[in-house]
Amino acid sequence: MLGEVSGRPESDPATIEAAFGEVQESSWSLPYYALAVLGFVGAMLALCWGLARGGAVSPAAATLLAAGSLAVALEGAIPSNAYFIASAALWLLAGIVVARELMRLPDGRLTAA
Repeated sequence: MLGEVSGRPESDPATIEAAFGEVQESSWSLPYYALAVLGFVGAMLALCWGLARGGAVSPAAATLLAAGSLAVALEGAIPSNAYFIASAALWLLAGIVVARELMRLPDGRLTAA
């Protein structure tokens, strides 16, 4: 919305710049994004732990997925396009490894007892 409004002829550049600064640099957004990241990391680590503990995937595959999840979660704190691409590639690779192991399970192996 700010980008669209900033292109209007009647927009005050100083006000738009202040609004962009507030959205991008404000400390109010830290708790919001931190909670989302912690929720994602917590859920992914719980998934990895459960898959490995239940024997559905090897500990190495679960560890790789956990590492990829942590790497992706740190993307917002590391301002680097190379890091963004590398962490996404790691997470994708980990997902493929885990999926391959899950696909090799006999039918019904993950159902509740």
